[in-house]
Amino acid sequence: MTPTNQKAGIAAISPIYDAALFTSALELVERLIRSAALARALADADAAAPRRRLSVKAWRTGCLRQAGHDATLVQTLRSTLRERGAQYAGLVGYVEAMSKQIREGIWGGPPSELVPAPAVWNANREAAAAELALIGGAANVWTAIAVAVEDVYETSPAAFGDVDDSAEEARLRAAPKDRAEAALRDVQEVPVEMLVARAWRLGLALDPVEGLAQRLVDHGMNPPAVPRREPERVGEVADLVGWR
Repeated sequence: MTPTNQKAGIAAISPIYDAALFTSALELVERLIRSAALARALADADAAAPRRRLSVKAWRTGCLRQAGHDATLVQTLRSTLRERGAQYAGLVGYVEAMSKQIREGIWGGPPSELVPAPAVWNANREAAAAELALIGGAANVWTAIAVAVEDVYETSPAAFGDVDDSAEEARLRAAPKDRAEAALRDVQEVPVEMLVARAWRLGLALDPVEGLAQRLVDHGMNPPAVPRREPERVGEVADLVGWR
């Protein structure tokens, strides 16, 4: 075959080859988008699901870590309030308010980072702290919260769950969201021409191209009832590839 004939043969099959390659690439993009949409749906479902509750062990460990002492002071303060609670109305009120928050699942538990004891709308944290200072010793407001934990466990043990490690639970909660974000990044790394081609075939708006990956994933989660646009000519492939 002469060079001229070779060039003619390549020119003849090139559009067919380009169309097949482009179609395969579009199928890959579609799979990436489906994966991202599924990961996003799973993350949304996980976020909407009821949170697993911390065990009493996790509550105790977290409160003692915040308080900076062992469990001995908790029992000492608890005995003091049982015997002379009338003398410390502010402190008793704070313990009761925190007990209600724990029992009803309003407060999720002590965080992993060291922070001040939480304030509540129906008790005075500062008054509780002042009365703790009058009692003396190393007890602090977190000690009072630990007392609330023991009170709730004694009367309403079902208020606690089975999660012993709050840090691991936080990692498990974050995992679906992390996977969804990683899957979206995979779509965002696709060449813009391929994203535009996929959006064009779905009948979606092409502009602005910024955020097109996210719009494609959103469409994958909730596809509207619109007819798909199918290329009619091989030449349309070149038109899409050349789009800017």
